[in-house]
Amino acid sequence: MKDLNIRERKNIKETWKVLAPNIHEFAFSFYSNLHSLDSSLVPSFENEFEIIKQGDKALYVLGFVVASLDNLIVAREGIKKALESIFNDHQYIQKSDDQKVMKACLQAMKSTLRGLWTKEIAISWYRLLTLILAVTMESKIEFESQII
Repeated sequence: MKDLNIRERKNIKETWKVLAPNIHEFAFSFYSNLHSLDSSLVPSFENEFEIIKQGDKALYVLGFVVASLDNLIVAREGIKKALESIFNDHQYIQKSDDQKVMKACLQAMKSTLRGLWTKEIAISWYRLLTLILAVTMESKIEFESQII
């Protein structure tokens, strides 16, 4: 796998401008999608406010990653630290569940971004999410130029 190219980084930055203000819509969609794929992966939320709090965490983490796109090698430890709070709330999700989580996330992005979602945008976000998963799972990914 190669690192993100200039076009992919641009796609992510541009769509993030639309996704960020709608992060709570994204969070509700993500958990709905994940529930459809595997309800055992969705935590028991006491109320809607708990999902909103998860959306706020996603806003922080994804915002940090998007802001770090041009220098992910430096941001690696920051990404891991930022993800800790999310993964503490989802301890029952295993590495083997990563494709379900990825699918739920991409579906949520598609529904949140609506008409902006294209195959090219989907590939850009998929590649970024793959890099994030590699960081969280301590996986080694070979890049043309090391970024994570």
